[in-house]
Amino acid sequence: MVGPDAPGVGAPYELCVLVALRNAIRRREVWVAGAGRWRDPEADLPTDSEVNREAHYAAIRAPLDPTAFIADLRSRLDSALAGLSAALTADTAGGVRIGTWAHVHLVRTSPTCKNASRGSLPSRRGGRRGWLDMRRSGSR
Repeated sequence: MVGPDAPGVGAPYELCVLVALRNAIRRREVWVAGAGRWRDPEADLPTDSEVNREAHYAAIRAPLDPTAFIADLRSRLDSALAGLSAALTADTAGGVRIGTWAHVHLVRTSPTCKNASRGSLPSRRGGRRGWLDMRRSGSR
């Protein structure tokens, strides 16, 4: 028997459901009525967006035409990647290297880069941090 009614499976199943619910709330796929932080994302949108579209786009310095926005974004990304490529070729990327491990491309940094970028963040085991670890690191 598989499911929440199976013997000895109730608590782990409930934890999996709670973790999935937490992740959905963080992605704002699910929202909590009456909550401040996890409220309906539609409530965050301006109610007069169509009427004052030009003013809103001017406030964030974005063009009204989405193709112009995408073209600008693509050109900035291309120039940044070209700069990274040139720095990697000239070995002036500040300790950043592109490597492979088990046929997977990785961005590697020197130990000094790691310490400077991470600051006082807690260490991560296996690339994952549990809910309790995040609660503990946030309360320091």
